[in-house]
Amino acid sequence: MIKILPEISSEFLSDDNFVPHFQPIINTITRDILGYEVLGRIYSASHKEFLSLGSFFHGKTTNLSEKVQVDRLIREKAIRYLKTTGTNTKLFFNMMPNMLSTIHQEELLDPTRFHMIQLVEKYGINKENIIIEITEDEFQGKMERLLKMVEIFRNYGFKIAIDDVGVGFSNLERIGYIHPDIIKVDIKIMRES
Repeated sequence: MIKILPEISSEFLSDDNFVPHFQPIINTITRDILGYEVLGRIYSASHKEFLSLGSFFHGKTTNLSEKVQVDRLIREKAIRYLKTTGTNTKLFFNMMPNMLSTIHQEELLDPTRFHMIQLVEKYGINKENIIIEITEDEFQGKMERLLKMVEIFRNYGFKIAIDDVGVGFSNLERIGYIHPDIIKVDIKIMRES
């Protein structure tokens, strides 16, 4: 069981402490590993273990620039790992709609400014191995803007997934608009059915 990070203190400030962890994604029909979801973890020397960054990313007290900085660092480390190991596998990256909408506020959305596209270009990764997961967080922005951003990812060659359908805020209308390639269902729903 991964413990939750209570707050970021000075012991955590080194970039070396932030690391990606890879959680297998299972195809429910074939039971094969489809790929790996990239999860943010931070090493705590005082706890001598890795702690989840979930509360950091979803907490209201963390400012947006810190979230973006840590998110980008973990993504780049995951992409670099994929490149250096030569592994041909799919990586799933969570994208929170509100964060995306806040970062890309300019009127004309430029694909070259999207961090995931920059990383794939920088490291020469096969774009078919990248799945963008739109999280089921409540979205405050305009649906049309979110759809334009999703289309930029899709047109570039990324697959689109909706994350954790069945838990928290679930918007079936959003699923209908986005037309994801993959719908990830929460394991609790699977167990109950």
